[in-house]
Amino acid sequence: YFTYSKGYKSGAFQSQTPFPDQAVVPLEPESVTNYEVGLKSEWLKNRLRINASVFHMDYTDLQGFQLIGSLLVGGNAEATSQGIELDAMALLSENWILGFTYGYLDAEYDTYLLGNNDWSGNRLPRSSEHSGSINTTYTANLSGGSAMDFSAVYSAKSDFYFRPDNAPGSLEGGFGLLDASVTWRSAGDRWNVSLWGRNLTDEEFRTHSILSNAAGTVDLWNLPRTYGATLTYNF
Repeated sequence: YFTYSKGYKSGAFQSQTPFPDQAVVPLEPESVTNYEVGLKSEWLKNRLRINASVFHMDYTDLQGFQLIGSLLVGGNAEATSQGIELDAMALLSENWILGFTYGYLDAEYDTYLLGNNDWSGNRLPRSSEHSGSINTTYTANLSGGSAMDFSAVYSAKSDFYFRPDNAPGSLEGGFGLLDASVTWRSAGDRWNVSLWGRNLTDEEFRTHSILSNAAGTVDLWNLPRTYGATLTYNF
């Protein structure tokens, strides 16, 4: 398949500025053009599914905001985001499914000038170059029509920056997460009882970071190893 699409975001005003004349100068509207070529396929009598896509996105007047001192300053940039996405799922047996995903992303500012700063060539915030996951589910059928699902998923992503200036303090290292669950499903799936665990390896990483010369650094961290149970009734 082939996809051509365009997106649009209206203009905006500066978030914070100490001067009235700057406050009334808006950011330009943002637009993006996306090209994507992909494949969706099934093999081995529909026991293997493989999907793949290649995309290229051109941003014009991409709106970006940067905390400079104590002010959140906005500006427009030109940027390109391109990469590939792969996912596959295999039915290894009547009860066992194995899945895999992978993504490669090259996202950079072509031109980004904000005041006296030139961030052209920097990576876009939160754009990991590599990401992927592997997941599996095994279903054990029980008497009376009920079943037990045993599931696990490991997902990972490479490092990324929180800020468009790519300051060293805004670089977050790559990390991986392991989640797992055991679920009992009644006949007809009316009742589900699930025991689950998230971030089982107790990884630590920042989900958000604010760097300011005036206010210091504020970091928000992910949840630690977490366990729980969920009861579901479908009606």
